[in-house]
Amino acid sequence: MSLAIRWYGASSTGAPLIYAGARLRRRCRRPRARLLAAATRRHPDGRGTVPRAPPRRPGRRRARRGAHRGRADGPARPRRFDLVVGADGLHSNVRRLAFGEEARFVRHLGMYVAVFTADNVLGLDNWQVWLRNDTAGAGVYTARDNAELRVNVGFMSGPLDYDRGDLHAQRTLVADRVAGLGWEIPRLLTAMWHATDFYFDAMAQIAMDTWSRGRVTLLADAGYCASPMSGQGTSLALVGAYVLAEELARGIEGAFARYEARMRPFAELNQALATENPGFPAAEESIERAEHAIRL
Repeated sequence: MSLAIRWYGASSTGAPLIYAGARLRRRCRRPRARLLAAATRRHPDGRGTVPRAPPRRPGRRRARRGAHRGRADGPARPRRFDLVVGADGLHSNVRRLAFGEEARFVRHLGMYVAVFTADNVLGLDNWQVWLRNDTAGAGVYTARDNAELRVNVGFMSGPLDYDRGDLHAQRTLVADRVAGLGWEIPRLLTAMWHATDFYFDAMAQIAMDTWSRGRVTLLADAGYCASPMSGQGTSLALVGAYVLAEELARGIEGAFARYEARMRPFAELNQALATENPGFPAAEESIERAEHAIRL
């Protein structure tokens, strides 16, 4: 018997991506690394990008066996998978479809951040600069042998109502909120308008009682986002994918429960790093405790 899995993800612009749709042999006894690689390679039908987000009211129903997913107003034919893994980020559509609206699970941390790349107009040489005032802050460091700057700018705010698809409005909002920082920030904001990798979002976490429902489960930011303030987003995603693949390799029955039992302590301790000392690094002992909260 084979196992069909579909992983849903999202690009940095919010456009949904299909990470993979591989067919795995249930009794192949593959090593864990090979199983994970098979589960994350490109789908054999060649599709890697969904051109538009799913409609707000997609047709979705539970099948007697497997998870059924279709689109109510589109031409795409419904397809059935044994498992669906939502790895589509903080604003997960899979989570919304399977568990309900985002507002039920999001925990806002009172800050927004924008990240983008700029030419090294400051002439920094293997250097980084961080500054802040009462309402905003910025961090700049060099990359690619000092040819580029990675620019992080952010501001304090409660939840804002804005269009996540309108990058012009987002850039305008950032420019208005951080211009008062002074130094070279106005110069870097000019570069922001030309950056092709501009990213903007809230500093927020996702808190859920469970990450799985039926044959659907959530991975990484979709289920347990820790926010960039934790510094552990990549670690949670990689470890979560490894643990999920390992538990699926042990057997489909109970795999989601075992995955969550192992991952939840690790996820919660890493989320706590962002809230322990807001605006400043967490204590060294907290970081060490989070690092050792799981065994692979």
